[in-house]
Amino acid sequence: MSNDTQYEDFPAIPDTLITALDARFPDVVPESKDMIDISHLQGQVSVVRLLKRVHDAQSENILTKG
Repeated sequence: MSNDTQYEDFPAIPDTLITALDARFPDVVPESKDMIDISHLQGQVSVVRLLKRVHDAQSENILTKG
């Protein structure tokens, strides 16, 4: 699947959402040593990373199509 089409079914992701998610779920090594906490945080960060990739692809498409 090309970058042009793989995120077509996602709704538009605003910059403000990315900023808010970054603040709440920072991509840093957690202080907790508990594997359940680490797994939970890893999942949160994984979703934020995905949304950032989608946002970047959407922004790139806007710039290249315009």
